[in-house]
Amino acid sequence: MVTIREALEANLTWDEVEGKHEGPAVPFVPGLVGSLTDWTVRTARTPNPGLSLSTGIATVMKFADRHVAGPTDSGTHLYLLMLATTGVGKQHAQEAIKAFLTVAGLSELIGPGDLASVQALQRLITKKPSVLCILDEFGLFLKRILADKSPHTQGIVRETNQLYGISFGRYDGCATAHDDAAIVNAPALGLAGYGTPEQYYSSLQDSYLGNGYLNRWTNMLASLRTVVQRTSAHLLDMPAELIKEIKAVVAFASAGGSFDQSFGELRPKRRLEWGSLGAGDMYWDLVRAMEQGDEEAQELQVRVAEMAVRLATIRAVGQCAKVVNLDDMEWGRMLALESLATLRDGLERWHRPNLDFPALCRKIAEKVEKEGWVKVRDIKRSFGQNVQRKQYIKDAIEQLKEEERVEVEWRTPPNGGRSSEGLRWLG
Repeated sequence: MVTIREALEANLTWDEVEGKHEGPAVPFVPGLVGSLTDWTVRTARTPNPGLSLSTGIATVMKFADRHVAGPTDSGTHLYLLMLATTGVGKQHAQEAIKAFLTVAGLSELIGPGDLASVQALQRLITKKPSVLCILDEFGLFLKRILADKSPHTQGIVRETNQLYGISFGRYDGCATAHDDAAIVNAPALGLAGYGTPEQYYSSLQDSYLGNGYLNRWTNMLASLRTVVQRTSAHLLDMPAELIKEIKAVVAFASAGGSFDQSFGELRPKRRLEWGSLGAGDMYWDLVRAMEQGDEEAQELQVRVAEMAVRLATIRAVGQCAKVVNLDDMEWGRMLALESLATLRDGLERWHRPNLDFPALCRKIAEKVEKEGWVKVRDIKRSFGQNVQRKQYIKDAIEQLKEEERVEVEWRTPPNGGRSSEGLRWLG
């Protein structure tokens, strides 16, 4: 099977993904998730497999949440994060989700495109216990709420963290001077954030690396380069077969009826069991694997197994299946691990942690020790964005010199040229 990462890193066009690989090509999956993915691609001017797959996942998860539980009693709501460069089809993907929910008669599940305060979020989840907020320019949204020190704004992240973990439990919001605490059974907040990786990761504060925020998001891969295609099909001109499939899945998820927003029991209408041999074992193997590693690694991967089973349940619901089979779990596991890899890669490439003075000294020492000799210019380039004042770097170098851990040494390139000031490691 061609993985998403293999397909997208090779910059394959849609025709290449579809026609030049044996076996089921990504992003095709059986059932409604695959059908919605396919229709999103077919109607896009710039088809993007990764973004299109997210539309199928986001739509089916809303059909199922508050009604269907997976084998671990987890719901299906997810926080999906789609980061890509501009001009690759993010707007079309957002419009596709809204179109699919509208055709299903569930446009009421579409939430606001912004959240101004924690009180606004609580009012929203009280009015619409099942809701999907599609947040464009997500990096700017996150930067705004992190920059605003008001508890009304800062509480948004805390509250979304809490809502993610509640499946068929009770949500108790915060009481204010003017409003009683919001109480909702089985809330299902879905988030779909769209933005660029540089904008998103640069907006993250260091505190968000250890508060459980990052590990709740499913990072979807998008192609960095897409090929413009001619398409005569309009997004809303869905074939009768697709509309029929959409309605069949809605009826299945709601146990034979229509989607009921008022349904809020502490037990689901449907609970999918483990199906084919090995599906449950794969889940528990993944749980144990994610318990390995140091504290920093576990902080990022602790929810990978739960994410995988939610994805697997969504895939099974899209097939109107009463069980989660091994192939569903394999697919969910693959996407969850791809999400973890994408997160780690994004942090390494674009996140610039804010270093206090002791941490800056430690980082500079580690760099010089590792390389033996480092240009002062390269140290300034490496850490200039991590400190509030450039003077901190000079002070850190002086501190390391006083501790006799480094010394200044000028070196001339082997082939001649200007000498460069650098630091040599003394130990």
